[in-house]
Amino acid sequence: MCFEPQQQATFGASYSFGAQKSFKVDIPEDQWPTIVSKVLEDVKRLSGFEQYKIVHVNWYPSDAAGLAPHSYNDSQMVPGMSIYSYTFLSEPGNPRGFQVYDKTNSKQLHDLQLYDGDLVVMSGEMQRGFTHGVKKSTTSRFQTCSGLISTTKRINLTVRAWS
Repeated sequence: MCFEPQQQATFGASYSFGAQKSFKVDIPEDQWPTIVSKVLEDVKRLSGFEQYKIVHVNWYPSDAAGLAPHSYNDSQMVPGMSIYSYTFLSEPGNPRGFQVYDKTNSKQLHDLQLYDGDLVVMSGEMQRGFTHGVKKSTTSRFQTCSGLISTTKRINLTVRAWS
């Protein structure tokens, strides 16, 4: 099977997670893509806090793209503030899995099926006790590197409060 990695960008600041670093997209906030601005406005409205300033975008070009289990380095974030994670899919009726694992033993605890427009809110404590990830599909129809057609593209936007 062929693995197709996700692409990423961060609006508002550079951001590190695990061994990866996503660099700030260096454009003024008033020129951010509409979807980035809208989810940031939505989080500020839902939370009531203006400290939400960072939007990290992951683009999964097919179901062959995934993200290994990880947790966020909350030392860069406002302590105790939730992380808001939005999912948008190219095929609204074809959800993607989002897995949650126990950080102490790596045991999978949940496999949430996220549909187009779903919002997951991760409380501040989640990053300390759990990891999360997106499994790549093992279904042959998603093996885009081998020339087969992939069906579901996914954009995930996570919004964080920044100190």
